[in-house]
Amino acid sequence: MANRVDILLAAYNGSPFLAEQIASIRAQTYRNWRLLISDDGSSDGTLDVARSAGDDDMRIQVLPRHKPFGSARMHFMHLLALSDAPYVMLCDQDDVWLPHKIEAMLDCMRKIESQDPEVPVLVFCDLEVVDDKLKRISPSFWSFTGLDSKRTAVSDLLVRNPVTGCASMMNAALVKLARATHAKSYMIMHDWWLALLAASFGKLVGIDDQLVQYRQHGANEAGAVEDRLLNKLGNLAFSRRLAVSSVRQAVSFLEIYGNDMPNDVREIVSAYARLPQCGVFRRIAVVNRYGFWKRGLPSALFQAAVLLRLKANMKACISV
Repeated sequence: MANRVDILLAAYNGSPFLAEQIASIRAQTYRNWRLLISDDGSSDGTLDVARSAGDDDMRIQVLPRHKPFGSARMHFMHLLALSDAPYVMLCDQDDVWLPHKIEAMLDCMRKIESQDPEVPVLVFCDLEVVDDKLKRISPSFWSFTGLDSKRTAVSDLLVRNPVTGCASMMNAALVKLARATHAKSYMIMHDWWLALLAASFGKLVGIDDQLVQYRQHGANEAGAVEDRLLNKLGNLAFSRRLAVSSVRQAVSFLEIYGNDMPNDVREIVSAYARLPQCGVFRRIAVVNRYGFWKRGLPSALFQAAVLLRLKANMKACISV
């Protein structure tokens, strides 16, 4: 099992693209991997594609069906509990991995671990945004969506997630931490939660290389939205919901991990979780003090508008 990489693929009605994704994994330059495929009750030929791949390659295992998960985040969190490998990667059913993806990410991971073998680590890379035919939409997901991969402090992670799950690798130390998460935890997405864990307890490191072709199509559960002012105007209501959700996520994160957090991290997470309880001017002061602003003036202005409208009686904040 030394240096084995477990690849966790959560599938649901993915038959149009699944074979191509699996083929890209089998073409990896790094060969010591195991692909675990879990299906969440697909009604198409997803299971047939997965089982056929398993027949061709003993490194590919199709897991028995579980009760329905209903969401990618709960599906992936369940899969994390099944892995005993030193390294774990998450995999969507509809992308294409470049041949050196595992090798490049594992090399970065080992360099970090060489300085501290016990530290929880999450490494993440950029992606090329493509359409359903793999035609390029943008050479960089980070640029396309306005993400700054260098902003990986806890204060940054509380307001925006730079990590795309299918472009990440984590070590066993981080996976062990993630297992404390329970089904009632309020998480927006699994990759955001895992990024928060890495930033709070270990290392979160971005690789400025596009190692995944990130396919955009009508059935995506999550996707790439271009960072444009018109998009922000059209998504103001969504931004409000996301701000409320991010506070609730901070509350849940604090309830589960607060006792084990370094003091400085707990202070930051607590400050964000309590924002709705603050008056308007105090709220802005707290955001300034801890650096909870999003990147770029338009994003920060929209964020300020949202913060002013947070309700002080949010039920999720009572227990903080």
